[in-house]
Amino acid sequence: MKPLFYVSAIFLFLLCSCHRETKPAGQKVTFGIHEIAKVNTIPAAILDTLRSKGVQLENSQSQFIIGYITKDDSMALKSDFSAQYLKIVKTYYPVDEDQKYYAIVAISPNAVINNNNISKAEADGNNVTLYFNFTGSKKWADLTKKNIGNQLAFVIDNQIYSMPLINGEIRNGMAIISGFKSNKTARKVSEDLNFSREK
Repeated sequence: MKPLFYVSAIFLFLLCSCHRETKPAGQKVTFGIHEIAKVNTIPAAILDTLRSKGVQLENSQSQFIIGYITKDDSMALKSDFSAQYLKIVKTYYPVDEDQKYYAIVAISPNAVINNNNISKAEADGNNVTLYFNFTGSKKWADLTKKNIGNQLAFVIDNQIYSMPLINGEIRNGMAIISGFKSNKTARKVSEDLNFSREK
């Protein structure tokens, strides 16, 4: 009786193993590098709408940050601003010491560089290094040359993870998303980006 039990148990184990799906190394995310609009280029009607939704507007009109919201005020971003040339998004991380406020920024609605332009993403400590394919490298060089002195937005799933200041044209086909809270988070983001890029 025992041998029959063991044979049945082994068969059942093999049957379960055959139907078990392997868990992917990441999850699908939408990535993009966007140009950022300065506050003084945003129509007053949009700023008034944001103010009426509880957004604390930034005093400086020459900066890239429009204002600040709490997590509870995130519904302000759901408003229809009817401006096809910009999109309002918030930062992924809070920007104050009390971890209460998130910055909001106006970006171009279409990414200049997206998932399809990534050849590989690699975690390096609390940063993620992006390696672009040929098309992505060309776009990155053109984008950085055009935006010297400006910031660009690295956006994942409609939230800004980084806004680096561009000091010069970058022609090496690489970019860095910096400032993750831990190397574990950086690893997770790199896995998600690798999983989401065009194979």
